[in-house]
Amino acid sequence: MKKQVLFLLLLLAFGSAANVLVAQNCSSILAEAKTALSRQHFEQALRKLQDTEICDIRNEMLKERQDLYHEIFQAVSDLRDKAEHDAESLKVSTKQLRESGEALQKAFDDTGRAKQLAEDALAESKRTETRAIEAEKEAVAAGRRSDSLLAVANNILGSLYFYENRFALAYDGLRYGFMDRSGKPVIPFQYNTAVPFDQKTGLAQVSRNYQQFLLDTSGCEYLLAQSLVPFNSSVEAVYLSSQTLDFLPGWFYETKQLRYVALDNNRLVTISGRIGELTSLQQLDLSLNYLGKVPDNLTLLSTLTRLDLSNNRLRALPRVWRLPALTSLNLGYNRLKDFAPDEFNSPNLRRLNLSNNRLTVVPPVVASCPQLELLDLSGNELTTMPQQAGHFPNLKVLDLSLNRFSTVPPGLGGLSGLRELRLALNQITELPSELGRLANLELLDLSHNRLDALPESFQNLTNLRVLNLAGNRLTELPAWLSKLPRLEKIYRAGNPVRFVPEELKSKVE
Repeated sequence: MKKQVLFLLLLLAFGSAANVLVAQNCSSILAEAKTALSRQHFEQALRKLQDTEICDIRNEMLKERQDLYHEIFQAVSDLRDKAEHDAESLKVSTKQLRESGEALQKAFDDTGRAKQLAEDALAESKRTETRAIEAEKEAVAAGRRSDSLLAVANNILGSLYFYENRFALAYDGLRYGFMDRSGKPVIPFQYNTAVPFDQKTGLAQVSRNYQQFLLDTSGCEYLLAQSLVPFNSSVEAVYLSSQTLDFLPGWFYETKQLRYVALDNNRLVTISGRIGELTSLQQLDLSLNYLGKVPDNLTLLSTLTRLDLSNNRLRALPRVWRLPALTSLNLGYNRLKDFAPDEFNSPNLRRLNLSNNRLTVVPPVVASCPQLELLDLSGNELTTMPQQAGHFPNLKVLDLSLNRFSTVPPGLGGLSGLRELRLALNQITELPSELGRLANLELLDLSHNRLDALPESFQNLTNLRVLNLAGNRLTELPAWLSKLPRLEKIYRAGNPVRFVPEELKSKVE
C-alpha cells in the first residue's frame, strides 16, 4: 500500500509549480536526473526532479518527469524488495546451518573426522550468519533510504495548496482534476485547464470542451461568461474584473439566473437599484471601484452569501445587515465613520471585515452577529470595545491592530474559542490578566506598543505557538515562557532586552 501511495504522491506532486524556468533548463535538469538514475543515485535524481517543480513546462516534459518519478520509485522498490528477500533467505540458511552444526558437534564425540567436519561446518555457519547480519543491515539501510525518499515525496505534497485542507489541483498527464491529501481524486480528471480553488470565493475556474466554468467543491459547474455581451440563459457566472467598466447595461439585470458576479477593479461610480432583480445571486464582488453608495435594493438578494464592497468610497453603510443568507461581508478600505442603527437580519454572518475605515466606535450591530468567526477592525480609530466584546463563542480571529487602544478590554478574555489575537501598532501600556484565559490562542501579536511587562497569567496559554513582542519596552523575557509546551517562536526585536534565559534562546528571534 505504501508503494502505491508513494507512486501516486510522486505522480501528482508536480501539479502546483510556483515559478517559471525556461524549457531548456528544465530539459537539462531532467537529463541530469536520468543520468543520476542510471547510476542508481536515486536521492540525487529525485532532488533534480524537485528542481523542475518550479518550471513552467510543456505537457510532454510533464510526462517525461512523471515517467522518471515512476522509474525512481520502481528502482527503489526493487532494491528494497531484493534486499529484504536476500535477508530472509539468509536467515533461513542460517537456521539450517546452525542445526547442521549442532548435529555435527554431537558426532564429534564419536569420531575425530566427524569432529573436524562439524568444526568446519560450524565455522561456515558463523560466516553465513555474519553475511546474514550484513544483509539484514543493508536491508535496514535500504529501508531508511526508502523512508527518506518517502519523506521527500511528503515534503513535495506538503508544498501543494490544499483548499480547506482537502482540494489540491492535480494533473494526470491528460486532464486536470483535484485530489485530497491521500492522493485520492475528489473531483474527476476531466478539465483541459484549471486553477486552484480561490480562498476568497471557494470556487475554481476550469475549462472543458471549449467552455469555461466555475466549479464548487461539490463538483457542480456553472457556465462562465467573461465579457459584457448579452448572455444566454445557461450562463450562471460572470467574471468582468479589470475591464474598465463604468456602467452596466439594462439587459445585464435581466439575466436573473446569475449566481456569481465579479465586477471588481473597474470604474463603477454607481450601481442601479435593479441589482435587486438578480434574486439568484450567491456571490457579488464590487470591490476596487469608485462607489460612494449602493442601493438599498441589495436587501432583496435573499440568497446572497458573500458580498465584497471593499476598496470603494462608501461613507454610509447600506442595509446589508438584512441579508439572511450572508456569511461573508467585506467593507474594508472605505470611508465609513459610523453606522446608523439598523434592524439586524444576518444571523449566519461568519466573516466581517471593517478594516481601514474611520470608525471611532465598534458598530453596535456587530454585537448581533453570534456566529462570527473572523472580525477585522484593524486600521481604524478605536479606543475601546463594547462590553459585549467577549460574547462571541465562535470567534477564532480578532484583529484590532493599528487603532488607538491604550488598554485592552478585560472582556476579551471571554473569547474562549479565539486562536489569533492581533493588537499590534496601538499604544498599549499594560495587559489585563484575563487574557490568560484564552486557552486556545495560537498566535498573539503585541508588537509596536508600549509594554514593559507581561502578565504571569500568560503561563496558562498552553496552545500558544507564536508570540510577537517586537517594538516594545521589555527589558527581559520571563523564564516561565519556556514552560509553554507548544511555543515555537518569540519575536523580540526593538526591545531593550538585556538577558534572554538559556532555555528560550532557540525560540527567540
